[in-house]
Amino acid sequence: MMQKLSVALCFLTVLALLVGCSSTAHTGAADIRLDREASYFDDFTVQGETVLLRCVLQIENDGAEHEVTIKGFFPDDVGKLIDSSPLVGYPEAADPEGQTFLLRHGTNTVNVVFRGGYAGTPQKANRLLPEITIEPA
Repeated sequence: MMQKLSVALCFLTVLALLVGCSSTAHTGAADIRLDREASYFDDFTVQGETVLLRCVLQIENDGAEHEVTIKGFFPDDVGKLIDSSPLVGYPEAADPEGQTFLLRHGTNTVNVVFRGGYAGTPQKANRLLPEITIEPA
């Protein structure tokens, strides 16, 4: 009986860790995390041969200011809406060449535009937030 209880407890611990890890982004800094519950995919537009996919991300920074890059993974849209994945994120209202975001201490709401090549189908596979990676710039 004790052995079954130990196995069940180990299983629940692993499951809790997996669920906890799936709610955060992969980051290069331990003090930065994506709040997936408060983040969302907004919309996309096709402009000639380019697709712009907009997301609003809520990023928590428990440390000092960080300059970061953000990538979005859209595997379900490759070969349909976009021609490749992952896509680099750009600040929505910034210079098109700028690929970095400044995260201040605390809660940061970041408007990100992911740019990709248009693959010919003006339809997105789903409206879910993509997998996001946040790395030091």
